[in-house]
Amino acid sequence: MACCLAVLQLAATAAPSDYWHTFYDQGQKQLLSKSYTGAEVSFRQALREVKRSAHTNDELVLCMVSLADILQLENVKEESWSLYRKALKVLERTYGKDSAKLFPLLITMGSVTEIEGEYKNAAVFYARAAVIAEAKTGAGSLELATALHKSGHAEFHQGLAKDAEDHYRKALTILMAQNTLPSREPVLELLSDYLDLMHKYTGPSKILTSKFEQELLKDEVQLLGRTRAVPQSAWQQAMQNRLTASGDVQMVSAGSLNLERIVPPDNSSRASNFETFATAAQLLAALSPSAASPEKVEAGSLQRGQGIDYYERMVAIDTKTLGPNHPSVARDLKGLAAIYVSQHRYAEARPLLERAVSIYQSVYSADDLSIKHLKILLRLINDEPDTRGGASPFVADAAKIPLQAQTFEVAQRLNELAFMSYCQGKLDDARAAYAWALASTDDATGSKSVFVAACLQDYLQVMRSSGKAEEADKMQALAKSILADALSAQLLNTYK
Repeated sequence: MACCLAVLQLAATAAPSDYWHTFYDQGQKQLLSKSYTGAEVSFRQALREVKRSAHTNDELVLCMVSLADILQLENVKEESWSLYRKALKVLERTYGKDSAKLFPLLITMGSVTEIEGEYKNAAVFYARAAVIAEAKTGAGSLELATALHKSGHAEFHQGLAKDAEDHYRKALTILMAQNTLPSREPVLELLSDYLDLMHKYTGPSKILTSKFEQELLKDEVQLLGRTRAVPQSAWQQAMQNRLTASGDVQMVSAGSLNLERIVPPDNSSRASNFETFATAAQLLAALSPSAASPEKVEAGSLQRGQGIDYYERMVAIDTKTLGPNHPSVARDLKGLAAIYVSQHRYAEARPLLERAVSIYQSVYSADDLSIKHLKILLRLINDEPDTRGGASPFVADAAKIPLQAQTFEVAQRLNELAFMSYCQGKLDDARAAYAWALASTDDATGSKSVFVAACLQDYLQVMRSSGKAEEADKMQALAKSILADALSAQLLNTYK
């Protein structure tokens, strides 16, 4: 008997020091499969084994926190909280009370406290985590953004709207300055909480000192300082018109929100009396799919560089065989002008469109749809400078944002946040949000899309209100150019 006991004792002594890890790994697998009872048993055994063996304090804390987490899931609150506190004390004794090692546990303890509705106590944990993050990982770190976001959330539930907004703003600024993010979820969650705050708490409105330079902006004065019942932005109008026209309410569903570019729905069967549209965004929203892709102007057998020659030949042939005032000549002129417009060669497009209008007016009634279309396009490109398709500085040099923020859902929320900030008179916030929104919209939908034009229309209002008339004029010209490109594509598909 004594011999057997000696053997067993020797075997126990010879057991590997990381024997606890076997139970820990088993508990992790059970946790993933949502076998919580089994995971609890495994983590308890891992904690017992790690205490028996030679271990580091990090290994001890790992087992304690893992067991505490599973107990939280099982609603065993008292034992779970006791383990968290013990783990925190171990880390404080080992590394000091200001160590970066404490950050994850402080965030966890704050979240657990917040779940219990103790928002004031939760804010204490988050504030401590923020101080550590700023000191140890830097003022522009993802850790600090996380702590600030969490602090804002706890303050929001305490009714501390101003403090919460300040923390959300700082957190968003840090996130959008990151080179990369682990996923898009941190941005989406922060924007969701930020928008909740903006909807619930208006806060004091700032007095605008810049002059409104357009009548549209003068009409917005009464809206500043209000959050609810504000009119739709150009972005929202474009979005609503797209969804209404297509009937495709799934366009912004979770399944479609990815890094790929958005393909606008088919609106070609929709009646389009362009004279009734009040804004460029509404007009764009009524265009067919080709409106979002100027490259399609030369679709089919017409390759880039060959379309112009083709239409020039057709104009010459139809003029000779049918006469200079035949509708077919106008159609050829219209096609040639559409290509020039898509290339931003407006000086060459204008006389062709004017000639086409003259032909149509000599043949058809004054209220003919084709005549209306061409007149609208002429107004749009009037006095437009020729850029030959050059990249716009507002799109090409848009704010740099993480790849994970370059999605349609993030763009949508940024546009909403920017517009709400503008309506509340928070011009600094609105300008920053629109810079991010424009970059995200451009990356998600393409620089010639309906939504980029709508974003620019909203953005330029903020710039005018901020006294930045020159920048606003450039934005207006770009939105107008996008509209002209879209209409040129529509023109090519419009036949008499």
